[in-house]
Amino acid sequence: MTTALRSRSFLRSLALAATPLLLALGLVLPGCATSREVAQIVANSNAAMLAGRLEQAGLPGAAPGAGAQAVQQEYDRIEAFIAAHQEPQFLDTTTPLRLRQAVLLLNNGQPSLAKAAFAQVDASHLHTARDQALKRSERTLLWWFANSTKENWTDTDRQESKAALAQLQSEQEALGDSPDIRDYLAEMRAWIGIVAAKHTTEENKVRAFLVDALDAYAKIFTADDLQAVAAPATPAAGQPVLGPEMRRRLRAPAVLEQARTINKALGDRGAGTHVATPVFDAWIHRP
Repeated sequence: MTTALRSRSFLRSLALAATPLLLALGLVLPGCATSREVAQIVANSNAAMLAGRLEQAGLPGAAPGAGAQAVQQEYDRIEAFIAAHQEPQFLDTTTPLRLRQAVLLLNNGQPSLAKAAFAQVDASHLHTARDQALKRSERTLLWWFANSTKENWTDTDRQESKAALAQLQSEQEALGDSPDIRDYLAEMRAWIGIVAAKHTTEENKVRAFLVDALDAYAKIFTADDLQAVAAPATPAAGQPVLGPEMRRRLRAPAVLEQARTINKALGDRGAGTHVATPVFDAWIHRP
């Protein structure tokens, strides 16, 4: 495809693609003052990750350098907490926090340091489906955050994308009872398929990536979700905009718009494609 990979809207979409993760890390909290301290760490690190992603997306109000500074500050805060709680009884708390450090670093564009943090995460001390899925997805996360916006993919990237699509498909199918992390990984899989299509010149492969990406992505949407995607509306007063249902509905258009751009380029050459879900199919065939 000749579509520019580094268009402002495309990079903005990719930069924001990680934001559901801010609320998705689960912790086994100890008692009393320690619980309050951990809860504050979680809240502060969420805010730091969001600031970093908004800055990378180039959105209004994002102060240059503020995101990176906030991420480093919260990374150091977590490190200090872990250092002060070395006893075995705290491992079920400090291990998810170490995982959170890895995510902070990924969001801050530091995949090498994130890899080191991931390596210190003992999966036996992760007790939520979300944290366990993130640890299983370590290889995919490290590769994707490091390579999603590259101008050109290497053969290694193409192989990694193939492995990532397979791994995330498996996770999506296994996480039906954990919609937060299931939706996050399903959306990531859709983006990987779309970017793989952008890095492909053979039209039949572009179509295959597009169909696979959207058909798999559609499986996380209920009939009500699809109706809401087809006819977007402002959330009603009191409706939780950060719940998984609302996030699914609000985030789908960014994915579908990029898919529409690809399909339109194919259609201009008489080679457009169709996907199985009518709402998605109608979207990618918009003029």
